[in-house]
Amino acid sequence: MMEQTKSVDMFALGCVYYYCLTEGSHPFGAPDELENEIKNGEEPQLMPQPGWAALNVDGPEAVDLIKPLLDHQASKRCVC
Repeated sequence: MMEQTKSVDMFALGCVYYYCLTEGSHPFGAPDELENEIKNGEEPQLMPQPGWAALNVDGPEAVDLIKPLLDHQASKRCVC
């Protein structure tokens, strides 16, 4: 079992941010692929989305915010 730390919360926050900004997408792909993608340390699919402009969010800034939160290495995630 994985230890519950702040870095786990930061990972979840990154997923929630991405979900909200993309109106329901997951950064690690389709529901049937999520667990394997995350466990295998796959890079999240973080590309600016067309709908982000409607939210007044610039794609690169959103990616810069979310990417560190989803880093596979927990020690590299932003934890304040």
